[in-house]
Amino acid sequence: MELNSILSNYSDNSTQYPITSDGAATKSKAEYLVKFPTIKPYKFENLSEQQKSSLESFSCGNSGIDTFLRHGEGLKFQVDRHKMKSMVMATETKVLGYMAYSENEVTFSIPKMCSKTLREASGLQKGDKIFVIRYLGIDLSCKKLGLGSALVIKAMTACMAKAKTDPNLKLIVLHATESACGFYEKLGFRKIGVVAEGLIEYAYTVTELPFNILIIVDLMVLKSI
Repeated sequence: MELNSILSNYSDNSTQYPITSDGAATKSKAEYLVKFPTIKPYKFENLSEQQKSSLESFSCGNSGIDTFLRHGEGLKFQVDRHKMKSMVMATETKVLGYMAYSENEVTFSIPKMCSKTLREASGLQKGDKIFVIRYLGIDLSCKKLGLGSALVIKAMTACMAKAKTDPNLKLIVLHATESACGFYEKLGFRKIGVVAEGLIEYAYTVTELPFNILIIVDLMVLKSI
């Protein structure tokens, strides 16, 4: 099954619960579902005109991430050319968050999203694949409600599912700003090092996903958004 199909495989009728730090599920709905009960996942290319019009007011607090979503030469350009895929979280009228991602084969000739340090530390070989979270943005109106964590955990579990049939998929890789480091570290990502001014490389080995987290996410957390 294609990774994008796994990421889009939601059930819209079941209840979603947040995960606590010890891997247990709470009995209350995720906060973003309480505040925005009609929120659900979309592909960028399937957004309605009303949802697209809301992009101009989207603000996550990082102008670069906002611009990439809003303007035609950003996410739309990459999606149209099949360079990236997307998962956009929105109500019927407003986009509240998005994740842009890609699956890349390790070639060693283009180390932009996979540093030499990471390749050597992880033992990546030519032909191995990495899942790259390129952009993650949550609108300020939905901050601190668990939506960002839900998107990343969905990517983590999708990669685990894909790795069962494609053993070449080894890592989830991303470059985070300093302000986002704590967020990814709480989710279990390992800091690799600074790759550019203000950007820190993080990685997660797909086979290291905790069993109890997988069960909770697959059965409770990510069946509905």
